[in-house]
Amino acid sequence: LEKLSTLKKDVMVHVQSYFEKIYAPNTDCSIYLTQSWINYTEEGQQHHAHFHSNSLVSGVVYLDADKQHDGIIFFRPQNFYDRTIHIDPKQSELNEFNAPKWDLPVETGDIVLFPSYLKHSVDTKNGKNTRTSLAFNTFVKGTIGGTFNLTELRL
Repeated sequence: LEKLSTLKKDVMVHVQSYFEKIYAPNTDCSIYLTQSWINYTEEGQQHHAHFHSNSLVSGVVYLDADKQHDGIIFFRPQNFYDRTIHIDPKQSELNEFNAPKWDLPVETGDIVLFPSYLKHSVDTKNGKNTRTSLAFNTFVKGTIGGTFNLTELRL
């Protein structure tokens, strides 16, 4: 347990950095953890495709994961294909920006942050280790939006 005593503080450093770089808020608001839970995935188990409602940024900290057998899969939002022009990428050139789904291998100690609306799953577990992860959600407090465009919200 001593190893994990600073986990929340360490996670928040990454969450705060993500929030500042990705959202770059121009109002007085801050991000905070709303809930967290532990997932244990044994050989032959999986996690269905889902997203996290009522959250801004979600994340996973991998407490026990084997890069050869463990990962998380992200799915490109459906509206990506609703554009009027669609150019299929070469299969040999697929990457996290142009693939319909992206499989990200993970290992012990990794932290993965993503927008909560992004659908994700975990394939059927192979390997003998119990994939153990701490997942979490966040939200904001303070003021978001603005009075000029009638979107101000004080949380």
